[in-house]
Amino acid sequence: MRVGIFLPKAFRPYSVDFEGYVKQLLLAGHEPVVVCRSNESGEAGCSVIETTEEEEQTQEFWKGLKLDLCICYTWLRLPHALRAMRAAGTFVLSRADSDGQFSYRVHPAATYRTLVSIARGPGDYLRRLRHFLRCCFFFYREFDRESLAVIEASDAFVVETGGARENLTKFFRHYRCGHLLERVRVVAHSVPDGFLSGPIGRKERPLIYCAGRWDDRLKDAPLLCRAISRILSREPEAEFLMTGSCVEEAFGGLSEFPQVRLLGRLPRESLPALLAECQIHLSSSISESQPIGALEALCCGTTVVGKPITGFEDVVDGGRFGAVAADHSSASLATATLDELRRWKNGGRDQSAIAAHWRERVGNMAEIRKLLEIYAEQSSR
Repeated sequence: MRVGIFLPKAFRPYSVDFEGYVKQLLLAGHEPVVVCRSNESGEAGCSVIETTEEEEQTQEFWKGLKLDLCICYTWLRLPHALRAMRAAGTFVLSRADSDGQFSYRVHPAATYRTLVSIARGPGDYLRRLRHFLRCCFFFYREFDRESLAVIEASDAFVVETGGARENLTKFFRHYRCGHLLERVRVVAHSVPDGFLSGPIGRKERPLIYCAGRWDDRLKDAPLLCRAISRILSREPEAEFLMTGSCVEEAFGGLSEFPQVRLLGRLPRESLPALLAECQIHLSSSISESQPIGALEALCCGTTVVGKPITGFEDVVDGGRFGAVAADHSSASLATATLDELRRWKNGGRDQSAIAAHWRERVGNMAEIRKLLEIYAEQSSR
């Protein structure tokens, strides 16, 4: 079977392991084809077709590729390209990097957090609030129309969590198009193979791992600083490993605490060994569809603590694999972390069982198998 991977931007290493997709499709006996705006990845292991926004909206372009199935990452955009693809006889499987709360009108609390709560200073706050209110009362129709068009143009619309599917149910109900829910399927995000076979440490120390692009306001580094200060005031034996970009700027104010180590950006291949020794992956993110860093941690037997948002509520699974804060404050995030540290101290966590549970669910092989099952099921109807 000829399987496309459609990425309407440059093809290069992302959080999505496209190279892993290609490898698994080849192992399954299929012919993968990457369709992108430009190839910046070098050797992709398969055919890479460069296209333009105008070309990808034509039926003739997709007919020429002769794809049976195309896995599309369009971030709820480009319905015209998906319609052209479908008209060419290709099964369109849209992979949604979304928690289903993208509508200003239907999910105002979630969109307020991602747009307004990250404001820095009164001027920025007023600008963001004004834009938010305009979106809630006027512009939302345009945004939601495009999102609905993408789902309608897809044979299958695949989200990463059950919570995202529930959020979409509310969205569809608002627009009286409940029939679209039949197209929505749930398949967890995959992680690189290195996290599926790495070591699982003894995790004897209260070691906490924090990672992110810390110049991104949605990661909420200021709140995490306050939470760490609260945690160390009550549990001074805890240690924090801060990784990712801009750690000095984000966490330099914690220099008074020797327990906080600013490691910066690390090679991805070194992360499984690091996570193997950590008890907790702590995140302060304001919004996540399905937190890939949390999945990587779980595959290393490390539990997860985060804010009460869809992505973390799903992976924590009612407390089986970590904890979510009671609200979005630093105090609540600190309390949830301290509670999770106590579970580790009291022997309430089994890192081997946690790793085994997630490793069989979130590898590239598992994700590709489930996507192909969706294609086989729905194309045979």
